[in-house]
Amino acid sequence: MSVLLLAVMAADWNGFRGGAGDGVALWSRPPVGFSETRNIRWRVSLDGKSWSSPVVAGDRVWMTNATEDGRELSAVCIDLNSGETLFDEVVFEVKEPQEIHAFNSHASPTPTFDAERVYLSWGAYGLAALDRETFARVWQRRDLPCNHWRGPGSSPVVHKDGVLLNYDGYDFQYVVCFDAATGRTRWRTDRPHHFGSDDGDRLKAYATGLVLTPGDGVDVSQFVVPASFGVFSYDVETGEELWRAGTSRFSPASRPVLGRVDGRPQLFVASGFGKGEVVAIDPRPGVEDRVFWTQQKTMPNKPSPVFFEGRLYCVSDKGVLVTLDAATGEVLAQTRLKGNYTASPLLVGGPDGPLLVVADESGRVLMVTATDDPEVVMENAVGDGMLASPAPVEDGLLLRTKGGLIRIGS
Repeated sequence: MSVLLLAVMAADWNGFRGGAGDGVALWSRPPVGFSETRNIRWRVSLDGKSWSSPVVAGDRVWMTNATEDGRELSAVCIDLNSGETLFDEVVFEVKEPQEIHAFNSHASPTPTFDAERVYLSWGAYGLAALDRETFARVWQRRDLPCNHWRGPGSSPVVHKDGVLLNYDGYDFQYVVCFDAATGRTRWRTDRPHHFGSDDGDRLKAYATGLVLTPGDGVDVSQFVVPASFGVFSYDVETGEELWRAGTSRFSPASRPVLGRVDGRPQLFVASGFGKGEVVAIDPRPGVEDRVFWTQQKTMPNKPSPVFFEGRLYCVSDKGVLVTLDAATGEVLAQTRLKGNYTASPLLVGGPDGPLLVVADESGRVLMVTATDDPEVVMENAVGDGMLASPAPVEDGLLLRTKGGLIRIGS
């Protein structure tokens, strides 16, 4: 395999928080300082309202978009090098959009892709596969009922030749595996309807699942998906439930993170809204004591954690970065960031060691040391606010703001 091909593969950012789902991109070396006029490679304005994060497929950037009223749902593809818009077309039209929370959008799920196709979801409104090169529609599904109640949030996940996606609404809660080439249903597994609550408002969820394989320290490849009051694991080939673990929160939105602790696999799950909670879980089927620890002190509701070198970094919605010992859940440090946070942090390479990229809702982007006692080394501002999570490129960042997309680079 050529060095060039390896570089292109390393630079791909496949799905929400990357292909590994952990927000770690140490190969990325963005400038530490940037502003509205400094270290901006290009800027693209986008109409509509969408909180989906950008993904990078070779030299192309993909996103979903939607009109603010949710009646037109579109796919957007932008040239990574020039910022030129290559494709911006409506994929689905919706006559009667569901109600959403003012905080959410009709296009919050992040796309994913494989070597041939890009997969874009708008929850119950539709799932579509587009050809990566020609933009032609390969297949679509619009027969998946789910009243999201506050808007869609879960992003699709590619595994081998399948596409996995969970639908957790007020009315229906289930997980589906689609054939990536044809869109047909391979399996569908309904979630339990009464897992800690029978209130439909407390059964919905917005989290994106995580695929674990034997290389991660588990015997069977599995799809782990947070739900209200629980975390569920499914066999990726059959949809059979492998295990479940209870939590005390509902409406989870963050993606699970996998780490190695004392030689064993360990999942970290921010379990939902209300008072924040992070739970450390053993993902191996057959174990009896599955929950290692639970931490509820200043934990996030929406931002996903970052695991690095035995530490877990958690950004609370109200702007406190909490550093935990991943083995015990003990609080090692608290760093006040100010502001309100929805986007998940990103870990990149820095001149003196790894840095956390933390973006708040107002448009501030903080560069923070990833140490036992993190420090803010730079505060940058890019304008009109962000709820989408940053995506890395080799020499910079992609920032999806309320008004468009910005490529940061020296």
